[in-house]
Amino acid sequence: MYNYKLIIEYDGVKFKGWQRQKYTNETIQEHIETSIEQILKSKITVFGAGRTDAGVSAYNQVANFKYPGLIDFKKFEYSVNSILPHTIALKSISHASPDFHSRFSAAKRQYLYKVTTRKKAIEGNYYYKTVKNIDFKRI
Repeated sequence: MYNYKLIIEYDGVKFKGWQRQKYTNETIQEHIETSIEQILKSKITVFGAGRTDAGVSAYNQVANFKYPGLIDFKKFEYSVNSILPHTIALKSISHASPDFHSRFSAAKRQYLYKVTTRKKAIEGNYYYKTVKNIDFKRI
């Protein structure tokens, strides 16, 4: 059994978070698993480094899955990306050690919070807008 590590980028604005849920298919995990299963013709479970909330995006979400066969990385990445919605991208796939688990093997996690005190015409939906004076250095 091989262990594969994925690096994923997604715009989570229209999704219900990372983790698969009973009441909706609009999760990142659901879309990724469905796409990979279509390519590999096999049921798999993708484990993410963290479970983001609804609306949260990621630049480099680490995930992993196990599969008994060898995968041609370049062909796999192209194929999965052709199935995924345009707001989810598989950035890379690589081999991982058999004991690697994206959640439990993580050495660190980094979060980016965007806050503004003015109206933003570009990417405004990705900022938390406040009218209060904020001490950004303290934050």
